[in-house]
Amino acid sequence: MWEQRLDVLVGAGGGTIDLSRLAFADVRGVSALVDAAHRVRPPRSLTVRHAPESVRKVLRLFWAEEYMNLLNEGMRPR
Repeated sequence: MWEQRLDVLVGAGGGTIDLSRLAFADVRGVSALVDAAHRVRPPRSLTVRHAPESVRKVLRLFWAEEYMNLLNEGMRPR
């Protein structure tokens, strides 16, 4: 289901995904998010708002370069 929703967002040319209701995401879920972000064609992008700590941790550990590109103003810096 997660991957299908990300595919819809990519097909729409990107946008912002609000994760404020997401309680937890594992490496596989964050990997799907990063993959979706890579499939959006510039100048459009995919950004994340209100990322829970689990998403921020996984991004920092495995995708440090994508960390700041994906996270939007809805995330408080840590």
